[in-house]
Amino acid sequence: MLKIFLALIICIISANVFALSNSQPAEKKSHESVVQILVPGPDQDGSIVDGLCNATVINSRTLISAAHCFARSTVLNGEAFKIEVGAYKYIEKNGQIIRIGYAVKNKFSRTAKVHFITGVNPQSVQIPPDLDIVSVNLDQDLLLPADFSFATLWPTTLPNLDQNSKINIVSINPIETISNNDTKQFAYLNSFTQKNYQIESRSISRVAPGDSGAAVFASINGQEYLIGVVKGAAQTVFSNWDVIALEQNRLK
Repeated sequence: MLKIFLALIICIISANVFALSNSQPAEKKSHESVVQILVPGPDQDGSIVDGLCNATVINSRTLISAAHCFARSTVLNGEAFKIEVGAYKYIEKNGQIIRIGYAVKNKFSRTAKVHFITGVNPQSVQIPPDLDIVSVNLDQDLLLPADFSFATLWPTTLPNLDQNSKINIVSINPIETISNNDTKQFAYLNSFTQKNYQIESRSISRVAPGDSGAAVFASINGQEYLIGVVKGAAQTVFSNWDVIALEQNRLK
């Protein structure tokens, strides 16, 4: 049985209409681990449609994502879902290297076992924010390059985070882009307060629909770790606070 200790679950609820605002292209090698997933599940009219979410690859068979991305999905019944791994494209023009956008390089279709946290009803449309994270164990390896940059998951209780932790979100969001085709982006949280199992953030960077499951990284002891996922802006509140819930949980 797969056991993963997850140090942080992120729920960010924002009234901002721009996906991951005040962000920039996620071009770093360490951003490679964040991928787009298309998970089939019932629409409001009962038809099966692909829901767009993010996931983070921690090894060739394991993804970390948001629980609501897989709740009620056909993946729970043994159906496959799609995984898209991409990269930024560049051209040389007048002696300069110019970025021309983010594009999918590899597409995979995989069946998987989805490991929810105890207390989650996989058939519910409402997932508690502090439980909105899953480990997805693929039934077949992803065929990735030998130098692929897998994310490292923080394994124990989080220390107190501060500005030196450089908390940042990496998201692929084709719904709303920061510039033409730059659908993969990252942004730092520059203003937040950590209290027990919650962070309250008034950072200039905010999330929006389409950022669900996006990776949250932090620098701890000089190394970057995956510390959680974005639940996504599932609701709109009339507040300039992003509420971020922290919880120590076990996935089995």
